[in-house]
Amino acid sequence: MDNKKNLSKKSIIIIFTVCIFFVLFITSVILIIYFTNPVRKFKSNLESMNIELANEIYSNTTKYTYKKDMEEALNKELNNILNSFIDEKVDYTYSKEKLESLKKLSNLNETINETINDLEKIKESKDYFSKAKELEQTNLVEAYKNYTKVIEKDKNNYIIAQEFIKNNTNNVKDTVISDVNNLIKNNDYIGAKEKLSDLNEYIKNDTTITNKLSEIEEMSTKQKIEKYKNEQEVTVVSTRILVQSSQYKSLY
Repeated sequence: MDNKKNLSKKSIIIIFTVCIFFVLFITSVILIIYFTNPVRKFKSNLESMNIELANEIYSNTTKYTYKKDMEEALNKELNNILNSFIDEKVDYTYSKEKLESLKKLSNLNETINETINDLEKIKESKDYFSKAKELEQTNLVEAYKNYTKVIEKDKNNYIIAQEFIKNNTNNVKDTVISDVNNLIKNNDYIGAKEKLSDLNEYIKNDTTITNKLSEIEEMSTKQKIEKYKNEQEVTVVSTRILVQSSQYKSLY
């Protein structure tokens, strides 16, 4: 019986020892894979902005799935930079400098350049939004024009801009058409057409505007022709005077 008990204990110890070694082996393999994984190294260097080393890791990686994971990590970082700027957590200069630094990832420059282009468009949109805000109380029409240039990627400002456009389209249209009618009364059909054409760029497919443009089209064209003829006559007279003046100087 004692022998059997001893044998049983030995078996348990052996099994337990084997299990421990197996677990340690598996853990070691996992840790080796984790610490030598190029994707992890790439992400780590990307986060610490060690871009040259990250670029070297990407360039030396041949496995397709690893490369795709690295590209996904970069896209995530690019989106974080862009969203931080959109949400005004960081300013334009900081965002631009960070993106320019990432351009050291020479093999991924196309993706980075696309994000830089988006950053420039969003900055421009934010500038239009700021200008529109300033003009709201003093020049409704110009404020409206600037709000129409706020883009969807500039998401927080875009919502406010669209709300303003929705609430003020009729007011803007009435204001401009009133100015146009005054220009027509003063026989300035060219100026009237220019104002309407400008309005037509911002308020599209509006029958009131297109009908008004059709009404003054003929008179505006006639006025342009007359203006052109008068300018040509003035030019010819000026040229003659200049020639005569030169002749007198020569004779003298």
